[in-house]
Amino acid sequence: MSLARFALADLRAAWRQWVGAFVVLVTTAAALTCAVAIVVTADTLPARGPFPMNSSLGSLAGMNAGIVAVVGVVMVRNVVDQIVAQRRRAMAAWMLVGLLPRQVAIVVASQGVVVAMAAAVASTPLGVGAAYLALGALAGTVGAPAPPLVARPSALILPVLLLLGVTLLALRRPCRRAIRVDPALALRDDVDVEARRLSVWRVIIALLAAAGSVVGVAAAASAAQPDAAGGAVLGVLAAAALLLSALGPVLAVGVHRAWTALLPDRLVGWWLARSALTHTPQRIASVSVPIALVGLLPGGVQMLTDSMRDSQIASSGRATASGASLRDLLMVALLPSGVALVGASMALFMGGQRRDGELAATALVGATPGAQLRQVAAEALSVAATGALLGMAALAIVGVAIRQLLVPVFPVAVLTFPSTGFGLSILLATAICLVASLAPTLPMLMRPPHRAQLALGD
Repeated sequence: MSLARFALADLRAAWRQWVGAFVVLVTTAAALTCAVAIVVTADTLPARGPFPMNSSLGSLAGMNAGIVAVVGVVMVRNVVDQIVAQRRRAMAAWMLVGLLPRQVAIVVASQGVVVAMAAAVASTPLGVGAAYLALGALAGTVGAPAPPLVARPSALILPVLLLLGVTLLALRRPCRRAIRVDPALALRDDVDVEARRLSVWRVIIALLAAAGSVVGVAAAASAAQPDAAGGAVLGVLAAAALLLSALGPVLAVGVHRAWTALLPDRLVGWWLARSALTHTPQRIASVSVPIALVGLLPGGVQMLTDSMRDSQIASSGRATASGASLRDLLMVALLPSGVALVGASMALFMGGQRRDGELAATALVGATPGAQLRQVAAEALSVAATGALLGMAALAIVGVAIRQLLVPVFPVAVLTFPSTGFGLSILLATAICLVASLAPTLPMLMRPPHRAQLALGD
């Protein structure tokens, strides 16, 4: 059997484990298709007309596509990492029957590409429909008729190419992990606790994002114009998302351990949750960073608009600009936040499918089903709190940039914390992640005790 046929046969046999990656890829591809379709449509709009956002609509949609691509790389990498961790025993068996480590990596990469192409086909109508609805919603907020959605081959081909690039970048790390699988250890122990490390690429990406932000803020501050300040802040927001994607997985585990060490261990569910997360650092990083992105993007938009409004009021006693509107949130935060939210949910759901052994072990030492359920809920809540802390740290960086940009424009610069945008986004992400954690756990708790104990040997 050729390697390609083997990869397809194994993908058909293990399709349930690739469902999470398929969902994340469909969401990413739909968001990319939506953003690219809006860019193509905005390019056909007249410079002046009934749709007043045409001058900035294309650039904002293009920025959305860039942020979605960055977030998509992180989300796809997280779920494929979990697939590799779940299939370590299968990969060990492949190596024992003669497959080389390089061939194992080729199998994983080819399966990821096949799933990505299937996701591209499934997501095209979703993305086009989302673009049509987004244009209608944006037009409705300003009382203008919705422009017709322009269908060009580039609007369909470019998202597929972007998705393929996102998938190949995301598969780089999981393929390296597949190569490093030790067959003897994997067959004996199916637990993979490898944590994120500070690599050279993470440092380079962080430095480039920081340098781009500094240059953009300095150029906009010298112009001393509100429009220039707004554009620079949106660039800083994109750079902060890139910075969080690069350094967040490395910092998440330390932040989680630092703040959870301050809490008492009197509650059994909380103690079990902290112990489980201590031995699975990958679970912390794969969920907290997406939640931080969900809070950062709408929070940054609201901080920009509300700070400009409050600075105008403090400087002149009246405001010519309003706070954050539905249009602002739709144009900047909806697509990448949606991809991050789906990625966090899938990471928790897929991690919950591996809880058989954990639940069986805690049951053997006397934990009741209620305590086990509280453990799962405490894990989701604590990881969400870590994501909120990371999001606040990234939001503080955006706040510094907004402050530097407002000082040359307004006599009195006021920085307003986006309590509504940030808080509601974090609460929504926490609720969805809580459901994603509990959904696969409840059926396991209803199993007979002898079946649950058999999971320890799986």
